[in-house]
Amino acid sequence: SILELGPGTGPVTAEILKSLTRPGNGPLRRSYLGIELEPDFVRVLRRRFPGARFVTTSAERADVECRKARLAPVRAVISSLPFACLPASVQDGVIRCLGRLVRRGCHFRTYQYVHAYLLPSAARFRRKMDACLGPHRLTATIVGNVPPAFVLTWKR
Repeated sequence: SILELGPGTGPVTAEILKSLTRPGNGPLRRSYLGIELEPDFVRVLRRRFPGARFVTTSAERADVECRKARLAPVRAVISSLPFACLPASVQDGVIRCLGRLVRRGCHFRTYQYVHAYLLPSAARFRRKMDACLGPHRLTATIVGNVPPAFVLTWKR
């Protein structure tokens, strides 16, 4: 299954769900969970993607929400959370949660915008994640995005 943190209004979600709705992938409600803090976005997501499951809560509770949803074992976590802008305490809470949730073979993928990549809070997040899940890899640079972004991947 795939866990998405911070789906917003769903541009990344649309691509995730497209890959999950292929024949043989099983029921969508057991293979995807989106966690979004903003209730208005969750309402938009539920209307836009009626077969998928979304909950309104903090990413710091992702492990609890996966258990409640009886989600199949998580193989990938995709995050659009703005870690460079999040307070250290929230970063730490999400990282602790990921440490509990992410099992061997699971990927965690997020992106950081080029202009924010060198900010102390962004560097702090990468250091803490490296300590939790192992070293990250820069797996892509999206130059067509405005602003451009680096895609970062951790694999336990």
